[in-house]
Amino acid sequence: MRQKWLLYALLFSVAINVAAVGTLVYYWVGPHGRTLVGPRKPHRGGLEEALGLTSTQKTTLDSLRARYFRQLRPLRRQLHQERRLLSELMDKETVDSLALRSHVQKIAELQAQMELLTVKHIREMSRVMTPEQREKFHKLLRERMWRHHPKR
Repeated sequence: MRQKWLLYALLFSVAINVAAVGTLVYYWVGPHGRTLVGPRKPHRGGLEEALGLTSTQKTTLDSLRARYFRQLRPLRRQLHQERRLLSELMDKETVDSLALRSHVQKIAELQAQMELLTVKHIREMSRVMTPEQREKFHKLLRERMWRHHPKR
């Protein structure tokens, strides 16, 4: 009888370990075969293949992208902070309309800075491309913008 219980305990232990390893693999690889943990690879949204970029172009674009996100990160943080402050202000019983206006203006300024930074980044990327690649790149951008913001 005791050997039977030991066998059950061993089987239970093996099942727990298999489940734990399965969970780790699932979170490591992800549900669709994408690696979720580990070093991040540069994301180009399929531009490499769509535009037929050379290795030199890829390297240059990766460098531009890294600089763009270094410049964008503090603006995003400031925008998040301003939105949080605006939200807190709106939660108050009495609302100071001048303070509300001030936060809304700061948010608009930050969004404008981010937009200008993005336009500058796109122009810098375009300079790395051949005329054919540039034309295709701008076509892809327009399609992507209209897909996310359809005409009304």
